Amino acid sequence: MTDDTERRKGQLIDLMAAAAARGKPLRNPATARPAVSIKGNGNIVGNHNQVHVTVHHRHAAKLVVTPGPQHITQAQAAEIRAMVNRLVQLQGHTHQMVWTTLKRRFNFTSYHLLPAGQFPDVHHYLKAWLAKTPAPPTRQTLLRTIHAQARKHPGGIDQVKATHNIQSLKTLSDSDLHQLATTLRSKIP
Repeated sequence: MTDDTERRKGQLIDLMAAAAARGKPLRNPATARPAVSIKGNGNIVGNHNQVHVTVHHRHAAKLVVTPGPQHITQAQAAEIRAMVNRLVQLQGHTHQMVWTTLKRRFNFTSYHLLPAGQFPDVHHYLKAWLAKTPAPPTRQTLLRTIHAQARKHPGGIDQVKATHNIQSLKTLSDSDLHQLATTLRSKIP
């Protein structure tokens, strides 16, 4: 061996001895290791630095409250729910708005937990609210509205039928009559 090779060999041995004295493990440069490894014990190891990861699992407890004999029956709850759905359908309110109004007025968190003694008051309140809802126009009222608006239209009812491709108003459904009446009201001053 040459002197240069011997010198390098000696330096390498000195470096390895110094590293061993410091407690660093010796690595074989020929074996490639991943930069980061994850062990099953929750440790992440990367470049000989350890990061401890603690995983917390949340256990969500669901509170289920069962109505008792002091609360309204299932039939009464269904009746309240049907009245709320009818209000939403007729007045265009959201379910959230109607339920929030009821919950605040009668101080309950779930309508299933409404005290049985409050059912008549809630029922009466909802009936009064529904009574304020205007009744949908009848078929006869819609036909009168269409004819009245058509008289204001140049060409009268025949022109309205031709424009909207209608053979006879009698063949239209109630919703189609309602839509035609609304259209005519908005187009004619």
